Amino acid sequence: MGRQDRPWPVITVAAPVRDGKEVVAALSVVAPDTGPGTPAFGPAVRATARAISRLLAEDSGRAAPPE
Repeated sequence: MGRQDRPWPVITVAAPVRDGKEVVAALSVVAPDTGPGTPAFGPAVRATARAISRLLAEDSGRAAPPE
């Protein structure tokens, strides 16, 4: 990894993955910030984390966390 004179502009979004009420992991996306047209990853990251949480709940026989 080389040195840079200034930080590379990025955006990041994270969401918790739960097993029941306990947070067991986090899902995150880090992407270049390309300005006003930068895609909004938030809804996709949150939806994916909720889907993983539901699968964990189903696999363990627990109730899925509320949305």
